[in-house]
Amino acid sequence: MKKQAIPSAEPASSPRVIGTVSAFSDSKGFGVIKSDDGEKMNFKSSEVKWHRTSSPAKGQRMSYTTALDKLGAPCATDLQAVTSAYTNG
Repeated sequence: MKKQAIPSAEPASSPRVIGTVSAFSDSKGFGVIKSDDGEKMNFKSSEVKWHRTSSPAKGQRMSYTTALDKLGAPCATDLQAVTSAYTNG
């Protein structure tokens, strides 16, 4: 019997994208980020990777990778705050 491949929620090697948080709700645990190319994606608070107690703020620059959520819609994952050194090269 042939095994069937199970699709992964994340691509094997998705490039990092830089964008700006356009909305975030602590009470709902999710937000929206807009890439520099203008594409908007949702993200869950659990996907924000940093060692701070604060939440993402509107206007904050972050880098992320893209994946598909449980429903197959694109979403942002592995969000990290962007430092000036990262954006300058």
